[in-house]
Amino acid sequence: MYGKAIILIGVLIAGILFGLSNQQLAVVHFFGYSSQTFPLYLLLFISLLMGSFTALVCGIRNGFAKRAQERVALARVDELRKLMRLKYEELDQETSSGQSDEPDDT
Repeated sequence: MYGKAIILIGVLIAGILFGLSNQQLAVVHFFGYSSQTFPLYLLLFISLLMGSFTALVCGIRNGFAKRAQERVALARVDELRKLMRLKYEELDQETSSGQSDEPDDT
C-alpha cells in the first residue's frame, strides 16, 4: 500500500519538474492550421491525455469483443458437457441392463 503512494508521489514530482523545465512556447501546425502559442508541457500533457483516451476506447472495444467470444465458447462448453452427460447416462444404462456389444466367452 505504501509502495503505490511512494510511486504516485514520485510520478507527481517528476511531472512537476518536467513542467518547470519545459516552459518554452510551442505552436502546433496541423494541416495548415496554426494554433496559438502554448507552453510545451501543456501540449505534451494534452497529447498524453488524448493517447490515454484512445487507448481506453480501444481497450473497451476489444474487451467487448473478447467477452462475446468468451460467451460463445462457454455456451459451446456447456453444450458439450450436456452431450457428455447424456452419453454417460446411456452407457450406464447399457452396462446396468447387462447389454453389451461384446460376446460372452463363457
